Amino acid sequence: MEIAFSDFKKIPIDSLSDIWDIPDFQEIIYLNLLTNNLPDLTSFKNLKTLVSTFNNLEVLPEVLPENLEVLILNSNNFKEIPDQIYSLKNLHTLLMSYNKITAIPSKIKNLNKLKKLSLSNNLISEISKDIGKLENLEDINLKHNNIYSLPNSFSNLTKLKNIDLAYNNIKKLPSRIDKLENLVDINMNDNLISHLPKALGKLQKLRKLFFSNNKICLIHKSLNNLKNLQVLCLINNDIKNADVFNNNNKLFLTNEDTHKIMSIIETEIALIKYNLD
Repeated sequence: MEIAFSDFKKIPIDSLSDIWDIPDFQEIIYLNLLTNNLPDLTSFKNLKTLVSTFNNLEVLPEVLPENLEVLILNSNNFKEIPDQIYSLKNLHTLLMSYNKITAIPSKIKNLNKLKKLSLSNNLISEISKDIGKLENLEDINLKHNNIYSLPNSFSNLTKLKNIDLAYNNIKKLPSRIDKLENLVDINMNDNLISHLPKALGKLQKLRKLFFSNNKICLIHKSLNNLKNLQVLCLINNDIKNADVFNNNNKLFLTNEDTHKIMSIIETEIALIKYNLD
């Protein structure tokens, strides 16, 4: 069910039921309220997906449907993750990009079924160590924030497959990043990373490493152990020992290499589309 480009403050349940032949709003499992005010949701008992974007929201209703699995609140005015969200025991996807959130608090640990977390383009500068208790997290996107460091507990997110922390002020990777054995893609472009640690060479599932626009001087020869690596992008660094990396067909160091990387990515997208079709 989608209600877009209107100005509902309260959904007229009786009227809509007649129009759309919906006998009971409890049967609705998907609700998209793009560019609308968020109404009272107590009638949507079985709602699993709620989308409310571009609404200038600062708060949520006191009660959210307890069966929510996907919550998308991008492009609003939230300054923090609302407390009501932490009670959603079945939530596996939380997208709150393009808000004004300043921290990821300890209460994030309550969302222990979370698989995808996107809080990009916010104002986050603090991350609680309890983020390491999200044992089912597979995808995290915190790019375009004010993050200076990652808690050591970040290494406990052993199911992580994709990390996007580009456009922050991070100086080093977690000391035990080698524990993240399921990592496939890492994007750390535009940070302050000074070196690529030996531990990266233990992550055998890695396919893409993006560390452009950092402060990297040295890369470790252990990166040669990454047999599945397709791209190691180090554009706009000051690498002194690029020769230690044996497979230079995967190593990109200069701005001239950018079109080669895009060609690889575009080819992958085309293959995915072909397989889906």
